[in-house]
Amino acid sequence: MSQAPSLARVGTAIRGEFPIFDTATYLNSCSQGALSVRVRDAVESWLAGWDENGAEWEYWVERNEAARAAFAGLVHAEPDDVAVTTSVSQGVSALVSALDLSGERNRIVISDYEFPTVGQIAHAQELRGAEVVHVRPDSTGAIPVERFAEAIDDRTALVCCTTVSYRTGHRHDVAEIARLAHEAGAL
Repeated sequence: MSQAPSLARVGTAIRGEFPIFDTATYLNSCSQGALSVRVRDAVESWLAGWDENGAEWEYWVERNEAARAAFAGLVHAEPDDVAVTTSVSQGVSALVSALDLSGERNRIVISDYEFPTVGQIAHAQELRGAEVVHVRPDSTGAIPVERFAEAIDDRTALVCCTTVSYRTGHRHDVAEIARLAHEAGAL
């Protein structure tokens, strides 16, 4: 009978993928996380291919499609429902700027635990008629689903809600918040 690896061994193996962890505690978890051995190898492979073959357009389009399909499988979606962007900020900007906010359904509900550019993108839509409503944490630092329920109504076009706060580690009940948003006709 095989035994599952201990959590400590798994953690050690994962840490071993990131050379910087040998000499530092790396706290930047934003756009430039710790560089893993696998990512370095992939970049070096990409550069070698560029040197040897020039622009390998077809190969990288295939890799992009494979990544979309893999992510779609992870979230139980179809590959055509997944967009590959350079960052979450770019994806959010494309989505939010495509909304028609000129009518009564012009509300964007956003938690206080979103990454800062998500809030900035939402507030930029005020120039196009958006009303941005922030859902704030309670005294414990949590944002109960009931606070989202109070903010979401028939004027809501979009609800922005991270799964885990990058600042506090608070976890939202995304499934319930999504249900509330869809029930009100929002995205």
